[in-house]
Amino acid sequence: MKRKPIRFHTVVIAAAALLTSVFAFAALLPVLLLKPAGSAEAKISPDNSYDSSMEGPVLRLHVIANSDSDADQRVKLLVRDAVLAYEREREVLRETRDAAEAEEDLLGDGNGLYETVETVLEAEGCGYGAQLMLGDFDFPDREYGEKLYPAGNYRALRIILGEGGGHNWWCILFPPLCLVSEAPQNDAPQEAPVRFESLFVNLWRSIFGGDK
Repeated sequence: MKRKPIRFHTVVIAAAALLTSVFAFAALLPVLLLKPAGSAEAKISPDNSYDSSMEGPVLRLHVIANSDSDADQRVKLLVRDAVLAYEREREVLRETRDAAEAEEDLLGDGNGLYETVETVLEAEGCGYGAQLMLGDFDFPDREYGEKLYPAGNYRALRIILGEGGGHNWWCILFPPLCLVSEAPQNDAPQEAPVRFESLFVNLWRSIFGGDK
């Protein structure tokens, strides 16, 4: 029995189809190879996400550096260490029952927190001061420990050093996770001004009333 001859144009079409498949796969290689290992997409786990309706509100601590210079980033971390050490020594936040009670305590101790931050800035010879704010802020997806905190609006104590133009450090202040074990996270620089709610303005209003 004779085999039917393979026509030349059939071979050409098959070869062209194979080459097209190879080139299509090769075009994907740069994307696959350049995708950062351990990127945010790879880490996100819907089964281990924070759910405020089930777990209640959280309160974050945010320390924003004056700039991204080595000196300012170092000061940011010194301020972080001083604030956490101050709160560990007080031991009050560890005993609060919810985020609202934690906020109330912070509002009542605004002077102590401010002096803690200013002491670091003075010791380091910084030519700038600090602002302490308590309010609602937008955050991107972030993992803390083994839990994903989805992008959204969260309450936070924000400490802005100088111009607040550098990368920031954050943690979960209530529940007091960063008072038990530190898991520092660095985010992108502050990109746009935000309207803040000041600890001291709130305290003034609670005592004297008015819009001062």
